[in-house]
Amino acid sequence: PSYGYIEPSNVRKIGYANVSSIIGLIVSKRYATMHELKTSIGIAEAYDLVEIISVDAYNAYLASKK
Repeated sequence: PSYGYIEPSNVRKIGYANVSSIIGLIVSKRYATMHELKTSIGIAEAYDLVEIISVDAYNAYLASKK
């Protein structure tokens, strides 16, 4: 029996239907709002934010393995 534990391979993820995955990532991680992305953050800055989010997530993963 699973006792409530769901194997990661059995979990289905869904994507965002109305925004790109980059915008969804930035907004869901609260690095910027939709308003900021529409008015003051350009594409280069958006990609910089994705890099920051990715590096932070990887470093957190490595730290969790210690």
